[in-house]
Amino acid sequence: MKGRRLTLFLPVLFLLALSIGVDSRAEDLVAQTGFDAFCREWLHKLKTRGCYSPERPCELQDKSDPEVKITGYSSIEKVTSMVVKKTLVPESPYVGILKYSVINYCLEEGNTDQFKPCGYQNVTEIFSYRNGKWTY
Repeated sequence: MKGRRLTLFLPVLFLLALSIGVDSRAEDLVAQTGFDAFCREWLHKLKTRGCYSPERPCELQDKSDPEVKITGYSSIEKVTSMVVKKTLVPESPYVGILKYSVINYCLEEGNTDQFKPCGYQNVTEIFSYRNGKWTY
């Protein structure tokens, strides 16, 4: 009798474990697909609202000399990676890591209309996934 119950119990346990694995993979896919769309939207917001075009430059402080102000903008050149990783935190089961490169352009002293490259940055941004959506 014990052997028969165990024989019936093992397939049920296997199917339960399989369904949990399928649910987990489906949630992983939803998070990854959602992160791809979230990153495209985020980069669009940066480009349209930030200092990311010569038509909308910003005045920045020179890191080497705080007295000096520099007029410039940044150009997002290339997205190098968009990765989703699982966490051990139930409230935020995933983090998304967005990496991209930026070229900074500055006005040369005395010049009011011609921007020249003046720096390069690699940027890493980390976002959390909460309540079924990615957050800034």
